[in-house]
Amino acid sequence: MRIPRTERRLLRIADERAALGEEETRLEAEVEEHRRLHHEARLDALDGDAADRASFREIEGDLARFERSLARVRQKIAQLDERRRELLARLPED
Repeated sequence: MRIPRTERRLLRIADERAALGEEETRLEAEVEEHRRLHHEARLDALDGDAADRASFREIEGDLARFERSLARVRQKIAQLDERRRELLARLPED
């Protein structure tokens, strides 16, 4: 039995959505860990030497990078969810 095109697209979206959900979970954990490290490094940089301040700047950059990655994944998820809604609206009602 052949699956109609719209339904195939919905299945593909579901698979991609699941993979992005896993990526989102991983990135959320990374962001939380880097926020903790950022806080600790900030405290060290306040009382520390140049190496502590350099470490803080590096961690600050890492945190920003992970936050941007998480935002991109969430944007892709939102786009897939919107596309899914559009495709579901096309399906004939039983």
